[in-house]
Amino acid sequence: MASRRLLKMMLLLLCVGLVNIALLMDRIFFTDNFGPPPKRPRSSSSKETEKRGWLEGILPLPQMFYGVMESDVLEPNILSFFPHLSPKNMSLLRPLLFTKTTGRKRKIAFGILVVKREKPYILQSLHSLLANLEEHWRREVVFIVMFAFINTRTKLFINLMDQVLTTFAADIQSGLIEVVAIPPKWYDFDFGSMQSTFKDSLERLRWGIKQNLDFVYLMSYGSKRAEYYMQLNDGTTSIPRYGRIIFNYLKFKEDKPWFVMHFSPSELTGRLYRSEDVKQLTYTIALYYQFKPVGWILVDDEFSRFCSPEYNRTQCFNARNSHRIMVSPPVFHHIDPLSHSTSQKLKDEKNYIYHKNPVNPPAILRTSMIQVLQHTAQAGYNSHEYMWFTEIGAGDYLNVEFAVPARIIGILIISGVDPAPLGRFGPETVVSVRYHDGNRRNLGNFTVDGDFLAHLDGLEVSSLELLVTAQISHPVSVSYFDVDVIPGKAPTLLGGPSTRATAGKTLRTQTFIARAPSRNVVWRIVKLGG
Repeated sequence: MASRRLLKMMLLLLCVGLVNIALLMDRIFFTDNFGPPPKRPRSSSSKETEKRGWLEGILPLPQMFYGVMESDVLEPNILSFFPHLSPKNMSLLRPLLFTKTTGRKRKIAFGILVVKREKPYILQSLHSLLANLEEHWRREVVFIVMFAFINTRTKLFINLMDQVLTTFAADIQSGLIEVVAIPPKWYDFDFGSMQSTFKDSLERLRWGIKQNLDFVYLMSYGSKRAEYYMQLNDGTTSIPRYGRIIFNYLKFKEDKPWFVMHFSPSELTGRLYRSEDVKQLTYTIALYYQFKPVGWILVDDEFSRFCSPEYNRTQCFNARNSHRIMVSPPVFHHIDPLSHSTSQKLKDEKNYIYHKNPVNPPAILRTSMIQVLQHTAQAGYNSHEYMWFTEIGAGDYLNVEFAVPARIIGILIISGVDPAPLGRFGPETVVSVRYHDGNRRNLGNFTVDGDFLAHLDGLEVSSLELLVTAQISHPVSVSYFDVDVIPGKAPTLLGGPSTRATAGKTLRTQTFIARAPSRNVVWRIVKLGG
């Protein structure tokens, strides 16, 4: 009996030893390229929080691993574009999650790539993005902060990760921020074997290929977290209360066949897509990741989608532009002078202004409100710049008289945006339209946030009017004034304002020439004002 008990005891000890060995091997394999954070003097509570965070994040054991796993992140077929990745090593391609995920799909996922820089800007960017996002939109979005470091054992990576986790602990806990890292195995690529396609240096070629790999991984992950996906830079700043602008445009264009919305003049920042389209984009990037930078690939994809081989150059650009929305003024800007030079900023701004949405249908704007400097209603309406009104009382109005009746399907007006976030219209301001047959329709009032949005039936409208029914004690700025019409029905503006003298008095004359697209007819509208 004693010998049997001894044998059972020995077998039990052997099993326990094997389990411990298995756990140890598990940790060794799953912690490839990782090491513990540097030790720093902290309080006992901070040490406990740090220990728990790093154990659960850097040691991604199956029982500690949260949210999306590798089988859900990368489409199996996309790996065929990356022969350097062996299908047998799929476990090494799993995203390294440093935070929990809520599991709830949001409306918008903001993907932010954090790359190696001499001076990181991710903390400054997150402070701007979070501080300028309204409280009631926080449950509708998620910020995915994805570290894209080839070597995750560097002091820079460890310190920067630690700063993000500790600085934004409350936002991480609420599920507003997810912190992820691309696994080092994803970059197991012989960059030196590549041949330059545009006579680029090896350094630039390596940088471009890595950026393409970064985009594929982040877009694959982020597009599964929300209905819409937007790519941001880790050196991005935002304007105050930007959430309502993005969500207003989503609602304004919900029935339009748009493909991409631009909220930044930067080539790669502020692009908003439907998540269902992002999957196809990742395949396109994967197909050409060795040959072109990602910015060119995205542009090529747009032309491939919407440009027929039978189109000429002008028709191609028109077809492509009809499926993209350039929101102006921009919502996001670069704050990184190292990665985005001043000359490049000016070039981006110029191109953004040049390629922004077609002008509103031609109209003469008259107002009883005092207009400040060059920020007139007419200039804002024509150029998508902000209008500025002051000394507004009951009975004041803004009238938009269309050159020819416009078949309007939507109106979006947003007031109270930077540089005057408190200068807004409110429920005291009523919006109405007068149809071509003379009937008038009340469309509603501005919200307390300073927004007005309406969808119309496409009938011909002769004029649009804003009527103030009570005194407004502050100046008002209108940054977004968009009138959406049925395509092909609106004439285009040619010309602008001028001045002339009449009967010894200088009159302000605003002359606009409107040409109908399908007929050789020209209208000339002249407004005289003192």
